[in-house]
Amino acid sequence: MGGGFFLTPVLRILGLEIVTAIGTCFFALIGNAAIGAWKHLKGGNGHFKLGVIMGLSGVGGVEFGKRFVLYPESQNLAGSSIRSIYIVILILISSFMLNEYRAEKKRMDAAQKEGKKQERKKICLPMRIVSKIGLPPKIRLPQSDLGSVSL
Repeated sequence: MGGGFFLTPVLRILGLEIVTAIGTCFFALIGNAAIGAWKHLKGGNGHFKLGVIMGLSGVGGVEFGKRFVLYPESQNLAGSSIRSIYIVILILISSFMLNEYRAEKKRMDAAQKEGKKQERKKICLPMRIVSKIGLPPKIRLPQSDLGSVSL
């Protein structure tokens, strides 16, 4: 979970309109993401093909998000509707993260009781679920543990 979930509410507290706060947050995160991606690629930890695919998908997501935010604003509903959706998204993400943490802790504790050295899972649950769907088109990512992934 990135800093955008914290930056947007802070900008709202400072008095910015919800649409301006979201746009400012996106703009700030673009630079952060670009620098992080560049450092990971430079260090050999990134996958260029996957990065391009995710980047292009992100452009589509931003366009959808822009329309999703600007329509309620044109109807003078942006403040209340976006705030409500934002709260629901935060609750869902928080509960997912908490469940993942609890499951991982339980697994690590069980392994420790048995005296086994247990390594952390390499692939998170959503990626495992998505990778099993198998919808075409698919790409192969040899560096990952996933094999092939549906786009």
